[in-house]
Parts: sequence; structure tokens; C-alpha cells
Amino acid sequence: AGPARNSGGAIMVIGGDGEYGYLSVKFTVDGCYFYGGDGDSGGALAIYGNTTAIVKNSQFISCNTDSPGCSNCGGAIIFQSQSQSLLVQNCSFDGNQAGMDESGTDGTAFGGAICSSGNLEVVGSTFINNIAYPVNRTKGGGQYPWVSPGQGGAIAMMGGTLKVKGNHFKGNLPNNIAAAADCGCASCP
Repeated sequence: AGPARNSGGAIMVIGGDGEYGYLSVKFTVDGCYFYGGDGDSGGALAIYGNTTAIVKNSQFISCNTDSPGCSNCGGAIIFQSQSQSLLVQNCSFDGNQAGMDESGTDGTAFGGAICSSGNLEVVGSTFINNIAYPVNRTKGGGQYPWVSPGQGGAIAMMGGTLKVKGNHFKGNLPNNIAAAADCGCASCP
């Protein structure tokens, strides 16, 4: 995967939700390796709309988001679907980052590895050293800098349900799992 200036550094899937038609999509990733993916949201995968997805037996290493003026959601995967589900099974997430670093980005970082606003189930997966960075912001024309904390070093939930079973979490910052109210990313589908 390489740099992308939109969502999904490697793959973006949009199922119809009215705005993009009404096509229902079933999407599966099995046995893939994503290294160094870079996107505005979803450094490797961006899954939107009326999409049911399964991601299994895959590795996500050093993927990131860095989106000026937009929330940085899902260093490896962003899943935004109010009515469908994502199953992540037997995957490893290592060194993924939402927000990339602490300098110059306007927005808030959510989900160093995964950011979801749909129904998410994570089974038998490993999350090591993923980061949702705090993001520097300025107000008043750049005179009063302040820091917005990142949320969910491994997983950030923006809505929907989360089920986790048999996973390993280590070294994720600022916390392993967080629930947040809104991704706030107006440019995402």
C-alpha cells in the first residue's frame, strides 16, 4: 500500500446507502499483508455504507492516517456503516497510527488500528504498539495552541456495537479501546 490522499490507502469500498445508490456489498479480505498504507482515514482499508465485511488472517503493519482539516480515523481500518457489520478475525495490527505525529495536523485522531461506527466483532487478533496521537490545534489565528487527545490506541468506537473475544492488546496509546461520540470528518463518505 502507498500514499493516498483519500480514504483507504490500499482499498476503499462503498456500499450504496442512498447517497451512492442502493447496492449492498459483501467484502472479504483473507490472508493479506498491508505495510505502510497511508490515507486520510483508513490507512489500509476504508469500508463505507451498506457493506458487510470480513477481514481475516491478515497483517496491518505501520499504516497511518494524516488528514489536515479532518479527523484522522483508523490507522489501518475505518468502518462506517450504521446497518452492517465488520468481522476482524485472526489479524495482527502492529505500529499503526491515527494522526501520524503530534505536529501540525488539525483534527482529532481516533483508532490507531481500527475506527468503527458500525457493528464490529474482533476475534483472536493482536494489537501491539498502535497509537491515536493527540493532535495540535490552534484557535484565534494560531495564537493559542492546545492539544486534543487521541482516543483508542487499538480500537475507537463511534457508534454501533463492539464484541471482542480472545484478543491480545499491548502497548497501545493512549488506551486500548475507546468510545467516542463523533468522528466529525465531513469529507468522508
